[in-house]
Amino acid sequence: MENREIPDGWRETTLGEVAEIVMGQSPKGESYNTDGDGIPFYQGVTEFNDKYVAIKTFTNQPTKIVEPNTILFSVRAPVGRVNFTKHKSCIGRGNAGFTIKNGSQEFLYYLLINIENYIKSHSSGTVFSSISGKELKEIKVTVPSIYEEQVAIGQVLSSLDEKIELLEEENKTLETLAQTIFTEWFVNFNFPEATGEMEDSELGEIPKGWRVGKLGEIAEIKNGFAFKSEDYVPQGMPIVRTTNFDNGTIVMDSPVYLSIEKSKEYPNYFLEELDFLLVMVGASIGKNVLVPSYILPALQNQNMWNFKSLNKEYKLYNIFLFKQLIMRHSNSASGSAREFFRKDFFYNLDILLPNDCILISFKESVENLFKKIDMNITQIQTLKTTRDTLLPKLTTGEIRVEGFGE
Repeated sequence: MENREIPDGWRETTLGEVAEIVMGQSPKGESYNTDGDGIPFYQGVTEFNDKYVAIKTFTNQPTKIVEPNTILFSVRAPVGRVNFTKHKSCIGRGNAGFTIKNGSQEFLYYLLINIENYIKSHSSGTVFSSISGKELKEIKVTVPSIYEEQVAIGQVLSSLDEKIELLEEENKTLETLAQTIFTEWFVNFNFPEATGEMEDSELGEIPKGWRVGKLGEIAEIKNGFAFKSEDYVPQGMPIVRTTNFDNGTIVMDSPVYLSIEKSKEYPNYFLEELDFLLVMVGASIGKNVLVPSYILPALQNQNMWNFKSLNKEYKLYNIFLFKQLIMRHSNSASGSAREFFRKDFFYNLDILLPNDCILISFKESVENLFKKIDMNITQIQTLKTTRDTLLPKLTTGEIRVEGFGE
C-alpha cells in the first residue's frame, strides 16, 4: 500500500497476520449439481452480487470448505472481487476465503474492497491474471488496534450498503407491480371497463376496437455516435457507452466526457429520461436499459440503438412493448448477431395498438411507479458516491469515526 503516516491507535501489518486465508480447490466436475445435493460451491465470480454471493451450484464432494460469513476473494481474472458467504460452502480455485483472526469481519470486508486495485497491480500471469496465497499474505495493510473502532468503521459503511439494498429491493417490487399491470391489461385483457368483446387479428384474438400495427408506427430507432477518445475531457457532458449498462440501468462509475461546448455539435444524440437503449452489436448484444434522470444531460455513444417513442404520452406503454419484443425475438436470430439486429426487422414487427383512452389510463396508473423508481435510483447513486468516498478514507484511518482518534 502507499506510504503514509500511520494513524494514532493503528498498526501496520499484513493480510496474513490479520486474517486466516484459505485458498480454494475445485472438486471433481461430476460432483457439481443444481439440485441442492451437498453444499454450495463457488468457482469464481459468476455468482458474486453487490455483497452476498448467490447460490447456483452445489457439490457433494467438497474439497476446501469455508464457514458462513466467510469473505470470498477472487484470485483469478478478475482478481480482487469481494463477496460474503451466508452458508457453509466449498470454494474452487478461483477464490480464496478470508476470516479475520481477532477483529471485525465487516471491517475486513471493506478493507479488502479498498485494496482491490492494489492487489490487481500485483497480480501475475500472461493469460489469466492471478494472485497466489503467498502474495496475498504478504500484502501490507494498516488496521485499527482497537476492535471497537473496526466495528464502528464497518457499521458506518454497512449502514450505507443496507440503505442501498433496501432501495434496490423497493425498485424490484415497483417494477414487478408495473409489469403486473401491463400483463393484466395487455396480455390477459383485464383492463378497466373491458367489455370482453374480442375480434380476430394477426396476433390472435384482441379486444374489439384495438388493432395490430408495426413498431415503426410508434417509435424511431436512432443510432448513437462514435465519439472520438481524443475529444474526451475530465469534466463536461457525459457519454453513455455500452460498458455503462448494468442490470437494467445505467451506472456511470467510469464516465467519459465531452466539453460542454463540443457537445453542442451533436444535438441529435442527446438522451432523454426513460429512453429505451438496446445494445445491437458486440459481446453485450441484447442488453437494454432505461435512461435514469440522474445522468442527464448525456450523449448516446455508438453500438446501441435508442427506441424513441413518437408520442410521449404512450412512452410508458411502449417501454413494456419494447422489452416484450426483445425477449420474444432475441433468441430467434438467423445468421450472425449483426445480421439479426437490423432496423427493418424491428420496424416491421407486429405490435398491439390499444385505443388512446386505454393508453392514457395506463400511463396514469404506472407513471408514479416510474417516478418513484427514478427517485430511488438517484438516491442510490448518491449513497454509493458517499460510500465510495468514505471507504478508502475510513479503512486507512485518513478520517476517523467519531469517538476514535483526535
